[in-house]
Amino acid sequence: MYKLFDSIFDKKLLVMGDFNFPELDWCDRSMLELSHPFVDCISSNFVDQYCNEPTRGKNFLDLVLCSEEIIQDMVVGEPFEISDHLIIRFNIKCNWVHNKTVKYDYFKANYNEIRIYAKSKNLFTSLCGSNDNNVEEMWNNITVGLNKIRKYFIKLKAKNRERSKWATKKVRSRRVAKKAAWNNYKSSNKDKVLYKIYQHKLRRSVAENRRAKIAFEEKLALNIKNDSKSFFAYANANRKTNKKLGL
Repeated sequence: MYKLFDSIFDKKLLVMGDFNFPELDWCDRSMLELSHPFVDCISSNFVDQYCNEPTRGKNFLDLVLCSEEIIQDMVVGEPFEISDHLIIRFNIKCNWVHNKTVKYDYFKANYNEIRIYAKSKNLFTSLCGSNDNNVEEMWNNITVGLNKIRKYFIKLKAKNRERSKWATKKVRSRRVAKKAAWNNYKSSNKDKVLYKIYQHKLRRSVAENRRAKIAFEEKLALNIKNDSKSFFAYANANRKTNKKLGL
């Protein structure tokens, strides 16, 4: 790991993970042991460590390393599901060229309405034009006609903000309740009663998430004959090998 840091010292760097150095206390940087191999490595490569709160008990195990001052609004939150490590949330200040791509949902279009519209407007005839038109003019006519159809009959795809495809409304509500219970516990100076409430909310959230996932996967498996595409898309997205699954 130290050799890897040395090899990319001149690059823009952002590294996150469980480095498992419980002997390092990042609350007071002046008390850090500079001779420690890890501290010496990141210091010599001009990399800063931004996590200033313990992430597992009293230990600073999970770290955020960055070579530039682009980390903002860092917060150490609640545990990640049943793990004893806390979630680290932060924003990254950066600039990028964003090319907005528009995706149309062609699968949900009403093609009968499209055919009726095309016939009523003599769209197929006007697309091709007369025999005197050259290929470029004919192509332009086709493009104009198809763009009209897309504009009037094809809706945009809805943005999928939920990473877990099985997450139901009940799953999301219990996640929110779990997070709220943790925030109450933390703001109360770690009241034991509130921690028990958090544990109860956590168990309910994990159980509901597991139940919804199993139900989602069973539904995919039972419907494989009618919708094999969804089954194999989900299976391939969760595979851990390079070989794809298929019929």
